[in-house]
Amino acid sequence: MPSKGSVELTFKLVNRDCKVAKTLRTNGIEEFRIIGLRPIENSIRHVVEIREGPNTKITMVDSEGCDLCKLLSSEGTFLISARMKNDNMRCQVVVRDRQASRRMISKLKTFPGFKLLAMRGGGSMLTSRQEEVLLTALRMGYFDIPRRIKTRELASVLGMKPSTLTEILRRALRKLIVEHYGEIAVRNHDSI
Repeated sequence: MPSKGSVELTFKLVNRDCKVAKTLRTNGIEEFRIIGLRPIENSIRHVVEIREGPNTKITMVDSEGCDLCKLLSSEGTFLISARMKNDNMRCQVVVRDRQASRRMISKLKTFPGFKLLAMRGGGSMLTSRQEEVLLTALRMGYFDIPRRIKTRELASVLGMKPSTLTEILRRALRKLIVEHYGEIAVRNHDSI
């Protein structure tokens, strides 16, 4: 689990330029897992786990690294695991914070087949009141089509005025939208 503020990303992509995969394939190894990366002078040291039948072997492979290895070994990024089969990779990394995770995702989108599978951590960007109101609204069908509960009824359940409910929902939704779309949402909003 990431520490407070840090974000764990799980994603998959296609990496045809993996130098370690090419090296291991020449030795008949098609499937492996990278469990550590460390830049050393002009190369990157890869700690690799290889399954050979019921046994697991750990080895180190030094190479100049591909673009993905360079990205995943950058400062503020910690590789948990990069499982490789053929050219398909499934990776788990921890990055410093939400802003760093957005930058990382933006760079990862340049790789073929990139798909973000999970994102955890980063601390809550919503206040506890905003979370309570959003979750209650969701559970009671406020966002359903058609709505199962009206604004006035939901406000009454939560013990607040409808105008207060609307303000809390709008502030919370704005935070979530800006977080999801990042700088694009703010940049486009400012130009309107």
